Amino acid sequence: MTATKREGGHTLGPWARDGHFTIVSPKALADVAIVQNSGDDEEDDANARLIAAAPDLLEALKSLLLTAYSGGLLVGEAHRMAEAAIAAATGAGHE
Repeated sequence: MTATKREGGHTLGPWARDGHFTIVSPKALADVAIVQNSGDDEEDDANARLIAAAPDLLEALKSLLLTAYSGGLLVGEAHRMAEAAIAAATGAGHE
């Protein structure tokens, strides 16, 4: 594993938008992502924001689960959804 990656293999955050459609990280050797121009600038802008926020969203969800595990606050379907989101974001179970 290189210094530019974390568990799950993705580029370390923070990620930021460089212009409207390019997602970058100061820790990456190249662009993290480029949002395809669909012709709907509002939707493309929202997609770029969501992608740029992905590392922060993942960390927040992990933190939520740690809190829930220690206090038993998250149960049932919400718990399963949180674990599935982390697995999807990190590629867990898809080795």
